[in-house]
Amino acid sequence: GEGAPAARGGTIVFMKTIRLKPGKERSLQRRHPWVFDGAIAKGGLEPNVGAIYFFAGGRTVADEWVQTRRWQPDELETEAQAGYAVDVSGGVAVVGAPTISMTEGRVFFLRRDLGGPEAWGPVDVLSGGQESLGQSVAIDGGLAAVGEPRADITDGGVQTDRGRVNTFALQAAEFAPVTERMAPATAAEFGSSVAVFQRWLAVGAERTHRLAF
Repeated sequence: GEGAPAARGGTIVFMKTIRLKPGKERSLQRRHPWVFDGAIAKGGLEPNVGAIYFFAGGRTVADEWVQTRRWQPDELETEAQAGYAVDVSGGVAVVGAPTISMTEGRVFFLRRDLGGPEAWGPVDVLSGGQESLGQSVAIDGGLAAVGEPRADITDGGVQTDRGRVNTFALQAAEFAPVTERMAPATAAEFGSSVAVFQRWLAVGAERTHRLAF
């Protein structure tokens, strides 16, 4: 049937209304981002780069969260998805931008007072991975974990989106690589979520088959 008109490249396209199962919105948005809010970016107006909003407060019921900063990467590329994943520990934040270009993702490390109080200036940038790099991020103290769930892994001559997770340690002013953890043989999209605490690392692999243990 007739659906709402969608703008694409300066034209009006009538689209059939579809119903999505919960959790499927992001998948469709990655493949057809112009269908959703911010779609005009695909028509050449404003790049849908994403943003991070920082707040302070919230320690008690009466303590309101006050916005202190809005941050965007300098690379204003369409569909960068900066802020797809974010975590903060102490005075450092880690921000994932898994589709900052068509071929790679990027991860930004920000310091709270770099450039001024509550300025949250970038101190380091991780790039060079595939387009899912930064889809999940976590940080605890000086240890950070970055997921790349659709990283191609060759197994028996066949490439699969098994995924991987890299960990980084804060050394001086940079986050230096510590380990690269490839997906176990039974995992699929390893790194779809990550959590780190002291010396413990937890990794989600959302596409792993039920019997793959």
